Amino acid sequence: MLKPPIPKYNSTNSLHNDIVDYSKKIRKIISNIELKPSWYFTKSRKQIRDEIKNRDEWHKLNDLAYKLLESSFEEAAKIQKKRIQKAKQRVPKDKKVKKLKS
Repeated sequence: MLKPPIPKYNSTNSLHNDIVDYSKKIRKIISNIELKPSWYFTKSRKQIRDEIKNRDEWHKLNDLAYKLLESSFEEAAKIQKKRIQKAKQRVPKDKKVKKLKS
């Protein structure tokens, strides 16, 4: 299962702060949507999605979240590459496994 490397909130990171700002804007929009208590959860969720899906704030928030995850995956890949390099350095040359021909 893929577990995206979601970073912890960092108040000095402008991307994190932009996500917070746009989340607040979306939350305010959602708080003004009229939902009926008799509706099932799925109908309420659909109503909310229909109201926000064409909003610029929603698209901007999605773009910011994508950038955050993209940079997190890049950082995770760099860390993994360093771990592999360190592991290779620890294996004695005479113990290294030969690559099989395909």
